[in-house]
Amino acid sequence: MAIARDITQIRKAELEIIQGRQFLQSVMDSSLDVIQVFDAVRDVTGTIIDFTWRMNNRQAIEQLGEVVGKSVRQQSPGIVLSGVFDRMVQVVESGVAYEQEQYYSYEPFPDNWFYLTLVKHHNGVILTTKDITPFKKAEAVRLQSLMLLQQSEEVARIGSWEYDVAAGTFGWSEGMYRLFNLPVGSPVNPETYLEYVIEEDQPIAQRVVNHLREKHEPLEETLRLRVSGQVLTFRIKAVVLRNEQGEPLKVLGIDLDISEVKRLEEENLQMRLNQQKALLLGILAAQEEERSRISESLHNGVGQLLYATKLNLDQVAPHVSSDIIKITKNYWMKLFRKPGGYRTS
Repeated sequence: MAIARDITQIRKAELEIIQGRQFLQSVMDSSLDVIQVFDAVRDVTGTIIDFTWRMNNRQAIEQLGEVVGKSVRQQSPGIVLSGVFDRMVQVVESGVAYEQEQYYSYEPFPDNWFYLTLVKHHNGVILTTKDITPFKKAEAVRLQSLMLLQQSEEVARIGSWEYDVAAGTFGWSEGMYRLFNLPVGSPVNPETYLEYVIEEDQPIAQRVVNHLREKHEPLEETLRLRVSGQVLTFRIKAVVLRNEQGEPLKVLGIDLDISEVKRLEEENLQMRLNQQKALLLGILAAQEEERSRISESLHNGVGQLLYATKLNLDQVAPHVSSDIIKITKNYWMKLFRKPGGYRTS
């Protein structure tokens, strides 16, 4: 006896399941992220004690190999040690999806960062991971550079700023706020320079504002600002960041407090002037001393000559008439006898 049974619908249903599974696999394979589907393994009490792989996309297979049906605890103990396993259990039990950046330092990824999402699927969970290691390393480099910049700004009295041409916004670094003695985050704009500049440098400050607001060109200016009652000298330098068409996108600049440098330059200049003045006074003193010495030498020589003349006159006096002697003495006295000069009797 033979019994015939129409299984056409069953075959169609099986085919649809296969096609659906293939379609699902193709969708998963189209993703550049790693997608893994797990089934929960429970003990007699219903407690989840493990997971097994149910399906993986191509990216997961390339990383892990063929692991469908295998135990997570046995195949990838790093998932347990990293805490991801506990998150998987939590999502299955609560039904609440989970996403987070996860550092993973276990084989086959000894030093990687992943962005992972966990979503409940029947009695299991779908785990999607994206390798964000390059971004995290770049972020670490940026953070290190930022810390070095902040330290440099604090030590060297430097502040950096950025002017967005399209938005018209003016952003300051923490160093800029320190230079102006303002709370970090205080609203600022290019016209802030006009609020702090001393009267003599007002045209320079206006030129800086015009460069930022209108010209969008590189600039280099020296500006004196009054900050907290003290006049500071800032050196301002800026460059323009342009797009491929040459249109200005941003103006990037720095402010350098050169007040101490200016003070040292002025002190050095004053010191040089004082040195030159002292040298000139020394030369004048030496010249005066030399003139005094020469004058004294001449004075002493003339005095000796006059005294010798007087002696000679005294010796010849007995042989010359009294009238000639008298005339000669009178002439001599008129010519050489002066206040403070040499006196003869």
